[in-house]
Amino acid sequence: MLDSNESTTKLLTMNDHFKTLWALFDAAFKKAKALEIKSDELENYMHTGGLAIGKSFSRSFEIDSLKGRNTRKGFHITIFRLENSYELVSYVL
Repeated sequence: MLDSNESTTKLLTMNDHFKTLWALFDAAFKKAKALEIKSDELENYMHTGGLAIGKSFSRSFEIDSLKGRNTRKGFHITIFRLENSYELVSYVL
């Protein structure tokens, strides 16, 4: 069982690896929800196509509210396509 500091750290972990691109996006959406991020831009986003090995993809989503408060921050994600997996780097800034 994680204590509150460990669980917060787990949510804020910047690098995670996934077998599929769709699992990565699913995890990014779950992470945003766990951090109480409300973003119409993120909720309506649909990624089409794949990502070639050795390439990366970055996107910033405007946050409408964070933990119930209006904000001008953004939820930033970068995806790196590795040989056997995808790496997600995400943060709020």
